[in-house]
Amino acid sequence: MNKNTNRKKGFSLVEMMFYIGLLTILLLVVINLVLSAGSTYNNVKVSKNLDSSAVSSMEMMTRIIRGAINVNAARSVLNSDPGDLMLVTLNGSGATTTSEFKLGSGGTLQFYKGGIFQGPLTEAGTSAAHLVFRLATTTNSQAVKIEMTLNGVSGKISQSQKFYSTVVLRGSY
Repeated sequence: MNKNTNRKKGFSLVEMMFYIGLLTILLLVVINLVLSAGSTYNNVKVSKNLDSSAVSSMEMMTRIIRGAINVNAARSVLNSDPGDLMLVTLNGSGATTTSEFKLGSGGTLQFYKGGIFQGPLTEAGTSAAHLVFRLATTTNSQAVKIEMTLNGVSGKISQSQKFYSTVVLRGSY
């Protein structure tokens, strides 16, 4: 009788342990890659929301400040955090009205036109943690310096960025 004909087909215990170990290592690598991709996605999402909120809010504030007649310093909170900027602007019919930027509850950057809330300037998941307005006045013009820190959160990922701008009021010269 031949030895090879009596041998049963299948895997030995050592071979099984080797394949199970190899499969476990491969699964751990795949799981780690999936978790890493999720973390990277949250980082990108937070960065995108921060950038988008900064661009839209700074653009809106810049446009309104640039078109303002002057800053109502008596009703503004300048040089402190949280700041409140009250501007004298013109409405669509040419009459004077007010435009105001301030922090609301939960760190939302809020915009008011004629005392009526127009909506938040920051996106969901983004909040303003620091907002300071500084007035720079010369004999010919007025300018407003803006300092703003935005925080973004998505899952366990949190980021913070500072933004600065200086805007000259066209209506002041």
